[in-house]
Amino acid sequence: MTNRRSLFLIPFLFLYLIACNLFEGSSSDRDEIPTDLAATMTPGTFSTEEPPIATTPPTSIPPSEIPPSPPVHKIVFTNGGNVWLIEAGSPPQQLTTSGFAEEVVISSDGSKIAFKRRLTLDDLAELRSVNADGSGETVLLSTDDMKALYPSTLESKGFEIAQIAFFPGTHDLLFNTYKAFEGVGLAMTDDLLRINTDSGDLTRLLPPDSGGQFAISPDGTRIVIIQPDRIHLVNPDGSGLLTDLITYSPVITYSEFQYYAQPVWSRDSGAVGFAIPSSDPLGGSPSGDIWRIPRTGSSAVRTATIPGDFYFSQVFSSSTLSILFDRVAFMRETGTPNVRDLYIANSDGSSETMYDTGEISWYGWAPDGIHFVYSLSDPMNLQLGTVGSSPTSLVHGMDLRWINASDFVYLAGSIGSWTLYKGTAGMAPITLATPSGDFISYDFTRSP
Repeated sequence: MTNRRSLFLIPFLFLYLIACNLFEGSSSDRDEIPTDLAATMTPGTFSTEEPPIATTPPTSIPPSEIPPSPPVHKIVFTNGGNVWLIEAGSPPQQLTTSGFAEEVVISSDGSKIAFKRRLTLDDLAELRSVNADGSGETVLLSTDDMKALYPSTLESKGFEIAQIAFFPGTHDLLFNTYKAFEGVGLAMTDDLLRINTDSGDLTRLLPPDSGGQFAISPDGTRIVIIQPDRIHLVNPDGSGLLTDLITYSPVITYSEFQYYAQPVWSRDSGAVGFAIPSSDPLGGSPSGDIWRIPRTGSSAVRTATIPGDFYFSQVFSSSTLSILFDRVAFMRETGTPNVRDLYIANSDGSSETMYDTGEISWYGWAPDGIHFVYSLSDPMNLQLGTVGSSPTSLVHGMDLRWINASDFVYLAGSIGSWTLYKGTAGMAPITLATPSGDFISYDFTRSP
């Protein structure tokens, strides 16, 4: 059998990657981080005293009144179940001691961190926030709150947060949910909610079945909403919903989860693009439709339908369409088990070139739209591709996220033994931290 990508493991990987925030829209400000990341750092000793949890939300600070800070980048990550912070020129600092943290995101001004906390695998996760100096740890949504989001059903035990992201320039979180079952199962709620991490105020922007997966534009003024068969645009307050700007055939996943098309916003927030797979990725002639939606919601444009695999290339990674919308990557089967050809073409389907061949997985384009990353032979053997040039070996790692066209952050290791690195193309990586835990979540940003 040709490369089928371990179909039976897909539901479990899907849940993990939701928790790791790998959807492109959850990291809209990462491309703007400066290059002078911290020198070699490892976590030091810490107190075991648990900080008090606020029972009353603090006074709200309107987003427009968030005070400016010096332009300093920050990296937040989980370590031993707690939240840690790296700031340039300082060793890592432990922000929480309450434990059981499993996912972290940081606001664009670097002053507020939100994280999910789960006591056991059978529990629902709660949503908390903490200030970047370690003060003010607050429960934003308790497990009881998550159970009460919507009317309960017999088969589910409540709701879990799926995607989560800060709006640029605010302390507001955007998130959606899925139903949590006692056994195996995955059912996205396709909703959209917003919560202010200063006040705790919760706003239901789009009800179940009206929202979906999302990506916030880089300037924070528009949200693209993706459902398994259609794509919408909406304003940050839930107004101005423009529905069905693109409709597409649901993609057969050969499992219980549904496929959501992967978005990529242009740098100027002027448009959002997609490379949407044909409905049957294991069919005889898979293909992909290349689309672009202007931010105004005027007529979407389909630039090409290209023969090739656009599903397995994107199911757990970023879009194969570059941020410039001028090029697209895709795969084609060779007839040899687990060996596929990687192609780069113009987004109108012209000038396609076979770039490499082997056991390949797509990782994504760099912010310059010229470089890209993929794995070869080993999922952690990452290669740096360049349009018009041969590939070079990059690093051995996973969960790589670009800072700019040359610098990036990534994880290396395995369950229980991880290293968080800063890398630069052509140079030896710098160790940032050596966190412990089964899985590590991290995020980074800088002040305006």
